[in-house]
Amino acid sequence: MREYPNVCPNLMIMGEAHGNVPDKYWIDHYALFPYPVRSAGYRLQHLMRLSRLEYVSLSRRNLLRYYPGSSGQGTAFPIKDAINAARDVIKSDVLWDKNVLFVGKRLAGVFGLGKEPILEWMPTPVLPDGASAFRFAIVPHTSGINRWWNENEYEGGEFLASVGRQILVGAQVFE
Repeated sequence: MREYPNVCPNLMIMGEAHGNVPDKYWIDHYALFPYPVRSAGYRLQHLMRLSRLEYVSLSRRNLLRYYPGSSGQGTAFPIKDAINAARDVIKSDVLWDKNVLFVGKRLAGVFGLGKEPILEWMPTPVLPDGASAFRFAIVPHTSGINRWWNENEYEGGEFLASVGRQILVGAQVFE
């Protein structure tokens, strides 16, 4: 596997779970990967207006480290497993001091952030020491089955394009 330098080390794009792919692809390099053309990763890269090389060099990971199977509408998302995985991620330092882009409201929900507005950068609730753990934004899931994008592609696309522009200029805090 080829390694690319991370063009924006302070951004983490967080997805729900890997699609139905062989085990060897269940690594972070392939999380929200921009292939095949109809994948959530492809749509995300396209909406951010980044080249494939710029996009694959970003930090991306999926919360669940396994394929949870299919539901009637896309990939299943077992909430109990997701809540436990979210606790493990919070305990680790993966998200600390990052700008985290949650792809999907139900993903943000297992981190306790599902009621927050979408398409807006904001700090996490303040910790006991007065600091915020990380900044985050929520975008509706970019899968082809999410109908939100049918009516709001311009608004969502403009937000993600602004994230892409900020990546290219080396932003440290996303606005």
